[in-house]
Parts: sequence; C-alpha cells; structure tokens
Amino acid sequence: MEQHDPSDDDIAESIEGQAEETRRRARVFRRPVELITDAELSPHQRRLKRERIYVILQIIRVPLLLLAMLVWALWGLWWLAAIIFVVSIPLPGVAVVLANEKGTKRDHRQQSTYKPAAARMHHNQLRQAQALEPPPPKEVEQGPEVIDADPDPATPDHPTDPRKDDTP
Repeated sequence: MEQHDPSDDDIAESIEGQAEETRRRARVFRRPVELITDAELSPHQRRLKRERIYVILQIIRVPLLLLAMLVWALWGLWWLAAIIFVVSIPLPGVAVVLANEKGTKRDHRQQSTYKPAAARMHHNQLRQAQALEPPPPKEVEQGPEVIDADPDPATPDHPTDPRKDDTP
C-alpha cells in the first residue's frame, strides 16, 4: 500500500483555506474598536454608513407590512395591524433623508457652550461697523432702451397728417 505524501500544492491550498476561514470568522466576531484619535470618518466610510442605514430601513418595511397583514388575518386585531402599517409608511422617506445626509456631525466629546453676552457683543460690533461704512453709491436704474418705430402716417397724431390743420 502506497502512502500519498501531501504535495506543496495541497499544503498551500489547506493554508489558504484556513486563512480564509479565519478572516471570515474575524469579520463575524469583530470587537468594537476604541476611538484613539480625533480623526473623523472618511467620506467613503460616511457613505458606507449611510448606505447601511438606508438598506436596513428599506428592508424593515417589508416585514412590517407582512406582520401587519398577519396580525389582521390571524388574530383579527385590525387596530394593531393599522398601527404597524402606519409605522411602516414613513420608513422609505426617512431612509432617503438619512441617506442624503451631508456634512459631518459635531464631535460629542467637545463641550458645547453658548455665550449670549459674547454673541450680542459680536452682533453689536458688526452693526456698528456697518453703520460707519458709507452706503454704496446708488446706481441709476435705466430701463431697457426703447427703440421707437417710425410712426404710421395714417394715425391722427402724425405731423404730416393732412387732416390736421396747422395754419393759424
């Protein structure tokens, strides 16, 4: 009986298979990563996050509609079915609004303070600076240039009208 020695190709395939299995397990069982920097998410990461939220909200709508139908058909609880249905109605709109979100959100680690006295002082300084500036010169508004056509000689206002008597 002849024993088969594993060849290098078999060993390489085995190692690749184990590595792929490890990577797959790592994706499924990820631990949350601690934030150690003040860096914001990249635009690509923000877009992926918005896409995930959009897909989740769109996917949730179909089971809610099915649940509303089942509640009504099996138990006859039309009021509960109506509530579930009404909750599912705005989900597509909310998903679109969240997916189209722009800009970055404020860092929650920073303290948000509003100083009304400082804001009033700043606005007063702006008003005083504007009051000291001379007003911009007013431009004379000229309407569009009117080009008069030659008057029709048949009209009574025409100076060469034979019906008009200009003699004293």
